[in-house]
Amino acid sequence: MRSLRPLRFVPQTHETPNNLPLDIHTHPIFHLRHTLHHHQHSFRNLLQKTRKRVGGWGYILGDEGSAYKIAIAGMNAALKSYDGREMSTSLLEGFKQHLDLKSIEDLIEVVYRREWGVKQVAALAPVVDFAAASGDIVANIIIDDAVKELVKATSTVIDAIFSADSILEVVTTGSVWHGRCKIHERFAASLVKKFPNVKVIFPRYEPAYGAGLLALQTTQI
Repeated sequence: MRSLRPLRFVPQTHETPNNLPLDIHTHPIFHLRHTLHHHQHSFRNLLQKTRKRVGGWGYILGDEGSAYKIAIAGMNAALKSYDGREMSTSLLEGFKQHLDLKSIEDLIEVVYRREWGVKQVAALAPVVDFAAASGDIVANIIIDDAVKELVKATSTVIDAIFSADSILEVVTTGSVWHGRCKIHERFAASLVKKFPNVKVIFPRYEPAYGAGLLALQTTQI
């Protein structure tokens, strides 16, 4: 489970038979496939006037819903449980086993004195994922909070760029979405409650395929 990249929506369209469907390629977590029965020209004009960015402010100022934030929240919860400040959680033992620590206090040595960066911290997100899938209440709260942030970010973009009756496919990419705690299903269920015409799917093609399409579009401009 690696860190989620920031949401940056920069719509691009390409020609398709009968002008439908129109693909909206966005970078890099969500891709929206727009299938409204609008004329392509008017739809393109709408997109050209709209560039919506949500998130992407880095791990200090943002990154809500990322593997990094999930891991940080998990370690924080484990340490608070160890102190007795919060409810008990299997995350305490989970981090000890995963990092082969004699005591959770050794987490200080690992994180601070070894000068861990974002990548190393984000790699601990599966500990939270496993605990949540095993029914740990604290871990599930962390995952639910991450889902709320991702839904909020996606909703902001949908509200800004599309109309209320838009029919969209939201394509989620990245290993975080394949966690045992079913974060993809949770995200989809929550988003569909707000936008019934939205369908959340995994990519149909490898990333190289989409990169090739974008490169082809660029050469035709």
